[in-house]
Amino acid sequence: MESLAAISLTGNILQFTQFISSLVTTAGELYQTPVGSSSSDATADIETTHRRLLNFSALLQQNQIATPQQSAIGVNDANALANDLAKECKGICDELLEMIGKLRLKEKGSRRLNSNGWVSSAQQSGLLDTVETLRQESNRMKIDQTKKLDSIAKTLSEEFLAPASLERLSWGIKKLDLTKNDIAALAKEQAVLKSLNFSSRPLTKNTFRWMLEPPPPDIDVDDDPAKHRFFNWLKTGDGIFWVSGKAGSGKSTLMKFLADHETTQTMLEEWAKPFKLLTTRHYFWAAGTHMQKSHEGLLKILLYEIFCACPSLIPAACPLRWRQTCPERTEQQSTEWTTRELSEALHHLGRNQDLHIRHCFFIDGVDKFDGDHLMLCEILSNLSQSPNSKLCLSSRPWNVFIDAFGNNIARKISIEDLTREDILRYAERRLTGHPRWNLPHFSPQDKTAIIDSITDNAQGVFLWVFLVTRSIRDGLTNLDTMLDLQHRLESLPTDLERFFKHMLNLIDSVYHQKMASFLSISAHAKQPLYYLTFSMQEHESEDEDYALKMAISPTSPPEEEQLYGRCRRRVNAICGGLLYVKGTSVEFLHRTVRDFLLTREMNDYLSSKTKPGLSTPLSTLRAYTACLKCSAPPTSSDSASLRTRLLKEGLSYAHEALEDAEETAAELLDDIENLFVAPLEDGEDAMEWTLLEPAEFNGDTIIGDVVASGNEASDFQFRKEVLRTGAAKYVSRKLNDSLYYFDDLKEWPLCLVVEEQQWTEGHLQVIQCLLEAGKDPNEGHGGWQSPSPWTKFIQRTCQEEYKGRLLESSRNGLVLGVSVSWCGEECSG
Repeated sequence: MESLAAISLTGNILQFTQFISSLVTTAGELYQTPVGSSSSDATADIETTHRRLLNFSALLQQNQIATPQQSAIGVNDANALANDLAKECKGICDELLEMIGKLRLKEKGSRRLNSNGWVSSAQQSGLLDTVETLRQESNRMKIDQTKKLDSIAKTLSEEFLAPASLERLSWGIKKLDLTKNDIAALAKEQAVLKSLNFSSRPLTKNTFRWMLEPPPPDIDVDDDPAKHRFFNWLKTGDGIFWVSGKAGSGKSTLMKFLADHETTQTMLEEWAKPFKLLTTRHYFWAAGTHMQKSHEGLLKILLYEIFCACPSLIPAACPLRWRQTCPERTEQQSTEWTTRELSEALHHLGRNQDLHIRHCFFIDGVDKFDGDHLMLCEILSNLSQSPNSKLCLSSRPWNVFIDAFGNNIARKISIEDLTREDILRYAERRLTGHPRWNLPHFSPQDKTAIIDSITDNAQGVFLWVFLVTRSIRDGLTNLDTMLDLQHRLESLPTDLERFFKHMLNLIDSVYHQKMASFLSISAHAKQPLYYLTFSMQEHESEDEDYALKMAISPTSPPEEEQLYGRCRRRVNAICGGLLYVKGTSVEFLHRTVRDFLLTREMNDYLSSKTKPGLSTPLSTLRAYTACLKCSAPPTSSDSASLRTRLLKEGLSYAHEALEDAEETAAELLDDIENLFVAPLEDGEDAMEWTLLEPAEFNGDTIIGDVVASGNEASDFQFRKEVLRTGAAKYVSRKLNDSLYYFDDLKEWPLCLVVEEQQWTEGHLQVIQCLLEAGKDPNEGHGGWQSPSPWTKFIQRTCQEEYKGRLLESSRNGLVLGVSVSWCGEECSG
């Protein structure tokens, strides 16, 4: 029987070999067929080939020879050899089956080896579409990926598969695989950069041209070096150049002028040779978002600019993030950058000897940094140590900055010492712009005396000049005589803060209560407030419940225009020019106004003028509730964007408002929620929500399904924002009503809070409420592939800069019996 089995197996092997030989010949002929030929014969051949391969696979498996111990040694060797050949043939057969199986599944695609490779035309077109999408995104984000994208597009268009050449075919397939890898790498570069990006403050106009004038060839450096220090530093200097200046002296205007001027670019390019030049701008802003006044925001913008210019540096600078980045994830799903990760990436770039770029940073308002200024000075000094980096910084002349940056006279200027001529020209321009200044009864001597007096008293502070010339222009409008103008000038305080108070004292006393409310609310605002909130807030003096009583009544475009014009006039009249409407927001005349209002003296002054018991968070929440009732329904991207802005800004005051007046704030939040539920069907009076218990799903627990008697809930935006903003008392009330109120299939409630960038006391309380309501911190949303809230919490708190979060959570009873040892990135508890 063994002999018969051997003969049978040998026959199968020979038949299979002959079949493979004919298959290669057929494939070559198929390759030669013209593009567009009928594929019906090819389809039939594929089906026949698939059936024959299945048959061979079965025979090669079944007919292998048994090799019992009593057989002769020579016979055993021959049988073993036949079995080995059979196994090898079966392996080849199975590989071919897999390839043929893929072809059978693609009946609508190309069935041949076309001139562009072992891919269907649809696949090739898809790859080219992906490249074009990446190119558009690269251009939008200003990433230097053009050469790589051009190379990939060229590869996809090449005819690199020569006919009847299996070796050439193999090479072509490998080349396509490499091309797909290149596309994936470019997509990952863009995904990493998106995770760094955030909106920043726009730039403004320019001035101070003398800063960029080259020194005369024959000038003695010891005569007047100050005006030319910056020019020399741009061209050949290194380290840190510090621009020092008083509040209102024009530091931000100067920094924006310098960073954007073409002379700056030209001089820096000369400094950077033979490397590529990269310039980065960052403007700290005390009244801005967390990113606009934090260490994290600074590091993010620096990394973002470097990676945009050299995306190929990303894998080496942040290897862990590179491995974990998945381009298919949305920006919201990307892992948040920690301060430590950002610092380490920048540190790596500073040590990189192969970095063929030179980098100049312009960083304005270092004194507006919301954190430890000494630590920030150390970080900036470390950045400047690299021979490929230098920094231009601006700040007020505080001691911490004098110690850190003021020791090298060649690399600093005091702006008020050098701006006399600029201030004189600015004052002349402001006054000569008024038609009555040029009347003949004003003598040139008198006009010169007023301009000189303004210049002498300004002490380098442009904001003071602006305010003084505005007062004199008002006098000209009121037909003041020259003597009146001189008295007006002499009566104005020369100190900026006293000038602000002088402006408040000029406001009509009938407006004092509203003025104090407006300024208090603005000074404590988390961001510039939407303009309509000020119109709404005026109603509060008449009826505190105005927002609750207001009907839902979207305004028409003509009504909006009328409200906008009225708001501009009212804000100007009530606040004496310290606030003004800019775009759709109300902002301070200058950032120093906010600093002034937050002093203890001014806080007491405003408190004495406001209505007793004013809660600025509650008042702001009321105003945003009213604004939402007036906003247009989300029928377009613009109206939807405005509603989202109003919701997020309004709810950011919810936690503090609930602390001040829980019942009233909860009523306002309920009112807002009603604006974000699904619309009622015709004829329905109200929505009766039924929150189903898990047992009602026939044993299948479905988290987050909310069933209504009328419509199914389609928008959980309000509930998500309540969690994100840390409105703890409201969360507690809702969970008392129903444990399933925050259950949502799309996002896990605990994850929403844990992932918040900054934790407040409210966020800790929200987490505690969710845990007490039975939310499982170990249960991830989306299965085992998605990390659980507890995993995300540990990942973040085990970073050095978040260690206080874990300890604080432990103190608050959210984490029990935790022992934390800080060693690198490990945490045990």
